[in-house]
Amino acid sequence: MARPYGYALAIILGIIKRLASVPIRTLAEACRCTWRPGYAVANTEPVAVVGGAVMKCAALCFLLMTGAALEARAQSDPSAVFTRKCSGCHTFGNGVLVGPDLKGVTERHSRRWLVSWISSSERAIRSGDSAAVALFNKYRQQRMPDQNLSGDDVAALLDYFASGGPEADARRKSRRANMATAAEIDLGRSLFLGEQPLADGGASCSSCHRLTGTASRGGSLGPDLTRAYARFQDKRLASLLERGCFPRVGHVGGRNSVTDQESFALRAFLRQATMNQRAPVASSKHGGRW
Repeated sequence: MARPYGYALAIILGIIKRLASVPIRTLAEACRCTWRPGYAVANTEPVAVVGGAVMKCAALCFLLMTGAALEARAQSDPSAVFTRKCSGCHTFGNGVLVGPDLKGVTERHSRRWLVSWISSSERAIRSGDSAAVALFNKYRQQRMPDQNLSGDDVAALLDYFASGGPEADARRKSRRANMATAAEIDLGRSLFLGEQPLADGGASCSSCHRLTGTASRGGSLGPDLTRAYARFQDKRLASLLERGCFPRVGHVGGRNSVTDQESFALRAFLRQATMNQRAPVASSKHGGRW
């Protein structure tokens, strides 16, 4: 069993165990029923305290399982694995950090050696492997932590390195919303309104937010985002989108709440919304514009 699911299951089983210790009469009352031997009849007076506790337990179970699912998905995403497991000590194309630059690593070492090194650098060093010992000595004998990645995760990560994935991701992240195509803006609109689901399965922006002119299709829990792009611009808005917000369970296990493509499309759409709402104002102090 994958570790995230193991943690979630352990907690959920603990909750079930606690509920199992509650007398049947109390549980029946929590379900708005009155217990009698052999049957239960409807009770018009709900027991709010116990009922609320049961609802909270159910909500907690849901969130734990959602988080575990996202964690498992993040584990198989090589971009997320690189961010979470590698980028603290390595760059890709930007020189030595704590450990070596990983650009070209699949050309400097065989795939078999890399799998062994990533799985347990300590075991490779203790075995006397010349390449492992040379790396250990070159980088001040700072041992790379062993990684609890599956064989498929390691294979995907090495493919990601071989294809120059980290550099491609960096280029995509550096694009500004004013460079978006009409198709990308339309994708942002579909994602915002929930016409196309987000990759992580989370709720759409319009579940909580609205834009001026689309009030009938938006929520009111969060603020109006018509001028969000004007306020935050690309960098800060991208950071907010990556972090995620309720009711999305975002940023679990290093995985962003939205993909890079989704983030760019949403920023492009919000930029267009800002541009569409800009209008001259009476005060000459501001040059006739906001």
